[in-house]
Amino acid sequence: MPLQGHGTYLQALRFHFGLAPLAAGSFNTYKSAIKVLEYSLLGIAWLASDAMPNRDLCDQRNWPGRLCRSDED
Repeated sequence: MPLQGHGTYLQALRFHFGLAPLAAGSFNTYKSAIKVLEYSLLGIAWLASDAMPNRDLCDQRNWPGRLCRSDED
């Protein structure tokens, strides 16, 4: 996909389910949960790994049950 503005990028997202699979680790600890926010803005259902950025966002927004807390999830 060529470089484009954020609004154009969001309009191009056309799917029914999103994944935000940040692996828990020191690098990902400081990444944002922007994917989860984009999915939510567009009304796309999502699941995310239980990494700190996703966990903090879910706690702040009171979004229970959307984090995969084990490999089986």
